[in-house]
Amino acid sequence: MSGIICSSLSFDLIHGNGFNVKANIKGIAWFIASLIVSVTNDFISKHLTISGMTAMQITFWRFFLGTLILLIPFCCFSKIRKETLRGLNIQGVIIHIARGLCIFIAIYLWNFGIGLVPLATVTTIGFVTPIFALILAPLFLKERVSLRMFVLTVAGFIGVIFILGPYQALYFQPSLLIFVFATLLFAMLDVVNKKLVMRGENNFRMIIGSTLVGALCAVYPGAYLPNIYEFLALIELGVGCNAVLYCLLKSFSYLPLISLAPLRYIELLLSITLGYFVFEEVLQMHWYIGSLIIVVSSFCVIKENAVIDAKFEEA
Repeated sequence: MSGIICSSLSFDLIHGNGFNVKANIKGIAWFIASLIVSVTNDFISKHLTISGMTAMQITFWRFFLGTLILLIPFCCFSKIRKETLRGLNIQGVIIHIARGLCIFIAIYLWNFGIGLVPLATVTTIGFVTPIFALILAPLFLKERVSLRMFVLTVAGFIGVIFILGPYQALYFQPSLLIFVFATLLFAMLDVVNKKLVMRGENNFRMIIGSTLVGALCAVYPGAYLPNIYEFLALIELGVGCNAVLYCLLKSFSYLPLISLAPLRYIELLLSITLGYFVFEEVLQMHWYIGSLIIVVSSFCVIKENAVIDAKFEEA
């Protein structure tokens, strides 16, 4: 997908970013930070599943602790409280409730499925998200998809197929449908979040709203008293839950969703590295071929953004 395009011109001017390489670097940096936190969250969730916690218990504590962490600055700082509540209306409440329900279902399905398949496969299936985003973004955000950026995204997806390997790519596993549906929800959330950011929605309100709704949805079935080790891991998960969304919202304020989608493939490289050093996973040649394709496509996206920004500055 291509860099700064005409459909995002008004958005960038409103936020004062302009068309410059510096804004590109900031958007990419925030997005990559969200990928690092996301991989860490998957790693913690898988370890908690292995230790005996259910997906609903992990989901509840993730949202509950995330809400408690956010309530501290909300209650202690009047400025944050006023900015969060300013302009809030019934329509806004309904939107945040809907976002919270979607992210609750997506996270629960993700935590449930993560105990059924290897971590690398979990990350790989997550890369269906950019394909869904390619379909949804032009429909709801009016963002155009250039032929070059479409080819780069497809190339990245081909790299994902190589990572899975010929046998896994063709062998149907019903449990993988859990992740496919979850990635569809994540893509919908990406599009909704992007649209809200374009309309000037308060970032803190977006984060605490979805986190609070998620905690309320899981409070009854997820009630469970963890041990010290689990509690510390859950605290990290609660922080990571908020950090992922914050980093995504920051990245959306600098670059269009269309430009950021292919960069999700970097998460796969992080997952492979973590799997190798922690789980001692032995990777075959098709893994390295897929990784190379992903790295090249992601690099081309970054380069394309810089070229397009330079043309706008010259104009």
